[in-house]
Amino acid sequence: MPLEHRPITPADTEAWSVLTDVLAEADGTDERYAPEDLAEELDEPGFTPALDSIGVWDGGRMVGYGQLRIKAALLEGRAMASIHGGVDPAYRGRGVGRDIMDRLEARAGELSAQRHPGAPVRVDVWANAPGSGTTRLAAARGYEPVRYFQDMRLDLPIWQDPDAGQPSPLALPFDPRHAEAVRLAHNEAFADHWGSTPRTPEAWADMLASRSARPALSRVALAGPQADASAGPAASPGPEGSGTPAADSPAGAVDSYVLCAEWTPGTLHVNLVGTRRRARGRGLAATLLTDVVRAAREAGYRRVELGVDSESPTGAVGLYERVGFAKVRTNVVYSRLL
Repeated sequence: MPLEHRPITPADTEAWSVLTDVLAEADGTDERYAPEDLAEELDEPGFTPALDSIGVWDGGRMVGYGQLRIKAALLEGRAMASIHGGVDPAYRGRGVGRDIMDRLEARAGELSAQRHPGAPVRVDVWANAPGSGTTRLAAARGYEPVRYFQDMRLDLPIWQDPDAGQPSPLALPFDPRHAEAVRLAHNEAFADHWGSTPRTPEAWADMLASRSARPALSRVALAGPQADASAGPAASPGPEGSGTPAADSPAGAVDSYVLCAEWTPGTLHVNLVGTRRRARGRGLAATLLTDVVRAAREAGYRRVELGVDSESPTGAVGLYERVGFAKVRTNVVYSRLL
């Protein structure tokens, strides 16, 4: 019986979740997702499942999938598309991945033309590790490796607190009132990071409202003179996606932040870490991250993990190692212009 290709729907999330478990085990990624988390992905702002997703089926079993996303802003004059997916190991070598790429690359051209008319399109493919099936598929299609990322892990039962368990008054629990201030701080902090474009208010709100978000374990550091302002009225942002708050806005009150999520029980994932340029060199990120790890241990987690650009301009790899994280795998991003 031939394989069936069709868009992913909410009714498919159970089978999709099973496939992510298969892929995590086969490829050693630990990327396992519950059906509820996958259902939220289908509702992401700017993502249209009927056009931007593909599920490959063998009867009632999902054996492959692909997702396309295009960023809201241009980067260096280019539309930025990314393709993510996977194929069950038992079905690899049969053209399943090639067919997914054919369909999503074509869709990337169409969607980019709608959102960013006339702009060239760069497509990124995130591969699990150098030498994996995904890297071979990408290379065969003319993609080239452009960036390497490290997955890092900290095992809590054996962790040695670098601050000897002394909490810092600078590390404050994330509060919903900080949301816009943290978004603007993030857009500024990541303005010099590879592949980064400003987060829109809609995408930011979607991330913070997700089932996986763990605001109680997230932390922020406020700027001294403006700390009291963060508890006032909602921030008035500057231009959408900008890293500069309006002059009368309390949004500049956040200097550093660590935002956390949980997809696998017992593992806390550090989703984002950043510090405004004006506050770099003061150890704020290390202070917040250490407090997050301490809180995770107190909450009963077994480990904390994160991903980091191997060439981060802020020296993030060294910071994470000082806190106690160690590399567990390397991922590679392949890229090409359509």
